[in-house]
Amino acid sequence: MLVIVEREPSWGWSDLASWEWIALGGLVAALVLLFYTYAGFPLLMGFLSRLTSNSKNRKQESGSPMNRISVILCVHNEEARLASRLENLLSLDWPMEGEVVVVCDGCTDNSAEVARQVGQERVRVVELSQKSGKPSGINAGVEQASGDVLIFCDARQEFESSALRHLVAELREENTGAVSGLLRIAKSSDGSSGGFDRYWSLETKLRKWESDWDSAIGCTGAIYALRRECFVELPPDTILDDVVIPMQAVMQGRRVGYSVEAIAWDPQPLAPQAEHRRKLRTLAGNFQMLFRHPGWLNPFQNRTWWQLISHKYLRIASPFVLAAALLCTVVLARHPLFLLLLVGELAFIGLGWLAMECPALARRIPGARILGAFLSMQVTIVRGLATYMRYKKNMLDIWKSGHTGVSGAKE
Repeated sequence: MLVIVEREPSWGWSDLASWEWIALGGLVAALVLLFYTYAGFPLLMGFLSRLTSNSKNRKQESGSPMNRISVILCVHNEEARLASRLENLLSLDWPMEGEVVVVCDGCTDNSAEVARQVGQERVRVVELSQKSGKPSGINAGVEQASGDVLIFCDARQEFESSALRHLVAELREENTGAVSGLLRIAKSSDGSSGGFDRYWSLETKLRKWESDWDSAIGCTGAIYALRRECFVELPPDTILDDVVIPMQAVMQGRRVGYSVEAIAWDPQPLAPQAEHRRKLRTLAGNFQMLFRHPGWLNPFQNRTWWQLISHKYLRIASPFVLAAALLCTVVLARHPLFLLLLVGELAFIGLGWLAMECPALARRIPGARILGAFLSMQVTIVRGLATYMRYKKNMLDIWKSGHTGVSGAKE
């Protein structure tokens, strides 16, 4: 007896409708973009850095001389730790004569008097009658500074003794307008910030690779140097002054260097809650920078345009790229292959969400903490955009708003 068994027709690419081909193209583009953002660009910069490390011997700058340093320190009610911070700065190995300009931004404590007592003749105190924010403080400090080398720093960190010498040495290199130092952050005693420690380590490597190739994108706000001639006055509501100030030097045809020998130590560990607040402020500042400086994306005006897009802007686009990939997969889900992919994407999101909501449980599941950190970043980016849209008329209001969680964020 002959038995005929009917087989399910096999699936082939010819089964895709024309509109499904469009969805497939969108899916492939989204996945490629995500890979480039988080893996391809760092790998590319690492390769370019090694390619040029032995071939680039930058000459010493033959332009305007550098004879005097001004360290700009903006504070608000830092009486408790200002004395030790100034003692640290004044005890450094200064490569030339200089001063410390302390800007008291609407201080209601004795910060100004402490600065005068500690510094005497080497410290210049600038008092602003009301709290105006760090950008206004920087503008006021630079206006009063007498140096042709400007060093920007914060009150909480301490510099290693050779930090200024390394910054100035790098600043003397040909065509260099700004130099970032290296911020080292104390590790969490309970190990809860291990993911953020690894992120910061990778971020510092990426900045160094960018500097080796051409120019870093931005500086570390706790320690960086700038040629006085490159300074452009900041709008008072600027959030990312440590990116905007160096980028203005790049727009003048200069480069931003990165010195891993110029070290600032931060005693505050990257605890998850503090890091989340800092990232929210930073992401809102990235959106501000994107919309405020569109000319930086012009290849004819900014030679580092592709680095800026790859390092800063593709990251803040990633949640929307992820959403597009998910939508394209839903459109294609009537086919078995893409239905399987959709299940995988939903499992990815579910596991990441579980890691965000139940960290203790996530520690028992391999890879869950990484997925949780990644998903948390996407959520924070969306929140950063919402924060920017709400406060874009006056970004300084972010610091006054409790729900945004950026008050007291780490620079």
